Amino acid sequence: MSRSRIIVAVSAFLWVAHIVVCTSLGSSPPGPVLSDILQLVIGGLLITAMLMAAKRSEGMARAFWRLATGAYTLWMIAQSLGVYNDLARTPVPPDTCRSLGYHKAVKAPAGGRSPRSSHQVTP
Repeated sequence: MSRSRIIVAVSAFLWVAHIVVCTSLGSSPPGPVLSDILQLVIGGLLITAMLMAAKRSEGMARAFWRLATGAYTLWMIAQSLGVYNDLARTPVPPDTCRSLGYHKAVKAPAGGRSPRSSHQVTP
């Protein structure tokens, strides 16, 4: 059996396992963690399959597969952080964005004013 067929077979099995986990466990405690782990493994198989497709391709197709691989690699990093957060059970403080200064960056372009107030037309 070729490597690509093995990846497809394992992915299909994991996809069915993911459906079973979601329908049987739902949002009860082991369900979300198992679901996230299955998604992470399926994503790893997807990246492997895309790298294999890039090796077989030429020109624009190779560039497409590499770009898609990069995008799913970023997704996999985010999914890994989600799995870590599920397993470590560390709550995110509610004022995290405020302490990092994001609230100031959002208000900075408008200068803290409403856009309508700076463009009033007088008759």
